[in-house]
Amino acid sequence: MPTYLKLLLFSCLFFGLNWHIAHIGGWVSLTKTFRRHHSAKGKRFYLVSGSIIDTNNESSLRFLYNGCLFVSVSDEGVFLSVWVIQRFMHPPLFIPWTQIRSVDERNFGASSLIQLDSQFPAINVRGKAGQYILKAYKNHSNPSFKRDWLKPAP
Repeated sequence: MPTYLKLLLFSCLFFGLNWHIAHIGGWVSLTKTFRRHHSAKGKRFYLVSGSIIDTNNESSLRFLYNGCLFVSVSDEGVFLSVWVIQRFMHPPLFIPWTQIRSVDERNFGASSLIQLDSQFPAINVRGKAGQYILKAYKNHSNPSFKRDWLKPAP
C-alpha cells in the first residue's frame, strides 16, 4: 500500500475516532452551552486525567481523557480543553460556577465529579486539579465567598 494511502487512512481513522468520542461521549453537548474561544485566567493544571459520564443513563459508556486535559480554575468557573492534536470536535469549554449544581468528592478524594444540569453529562476530574475544583466550589458556594481566595497567602 502506498504511503499516501496509509497516511490518508490513518488521518480518517484518527479524526473519525475523535468525532465519535466527542459526539457519543458528551463533549459536543457541553459545547453547545459552554464553548469558549480563549483560555481563562486562574490556577492551571496540565496533562490532567478525567472522564465524561452520563449520569442519567447507568449503562452509558464513560469516555476517558487520560492525561490530555488542561484545566484552569478561576473565581468565575472551570475552563477545560484538550491537547491541540485532539482538539478536532473538542473545542475549549468554560463552565461558570453558576451553572454547576454540585461538585462531589470521589474515590477517597482522588477526583471530583462536577454535576451540571440534568441535560448535561457529568465531568470527572482526577488528581490535584479535581481536588482544587472541589475546594474552589466549596469556597464559591459559601456565602462568605471572597473573590481573592485564589491569590496565594502573603
